[in-house]
Amino acid sequence: NLLHGTLPIHLGKLSVLQYLNVGFNSLAGSVPTEFGHLTALTWLGLYINSLTGTLPTELGRLTALELIYANDNHLKGTLPTEIFSWTNVHIMIVSTNGFTGTLPSEMGELHALTNLDVSFNSFSGTVPTEFSQLSKLTQFTFFYNNLTGSASNALCEDSQSWEILAGDCSEDDQGQVKLECQCCTTCFR
Repeated sequence: NLLHGTLPIHLGKLSVLQYLNVGFNSLAGSVPTEFGHLTALTWLGLYINSLTGTLPTELGRLTALELIYANDNHLKGTLPTEIFSWTNVHIMIVSTNGFTGTLPSEMGELHALTNLDVSFNSFSGTVPTEFSQLSKLTQFTFFYNNLTGSASNALCEDSQSWEILAGDCSEDDQGQVKLECQCCTTCFR
């Protein structure tokens, strides 16, 4: 695609729209708050653009959302707690942005989640123990962040079967492990 410019706010008037994919373009600017009116939306593709700003809190109204791809942009700030009303979302890809803050414990309420990618951001703190409630989650990539401590309590339950579990759990040059993860399938440093 060769779309340039900003995301039109008028798209927010398409209240019956179920699928919106503007990925792999040259779109800039912020995600319009008007997108919160797209309440029938099940698929939102914003990936590989030059979008800036934060994810608007109004996106929390998208309760029918099943897939969101917002990766490879210049989004920043914290993930708004309002998005944790997305009880139907099973794929959430927000990698390669500038998100900061902690991974919210409310993410543990996204019980339909099967694939979560928060890699290549600036998240800090620990992986919340509430992630142990994500029993359908089989792919979780969280490397190249500033996460520390132990992820094992949240992620290494006996009943959990991981296809991909990738974090910053390798030793650095000084033999220090940034994030302990006994069940990770892939470790980075």
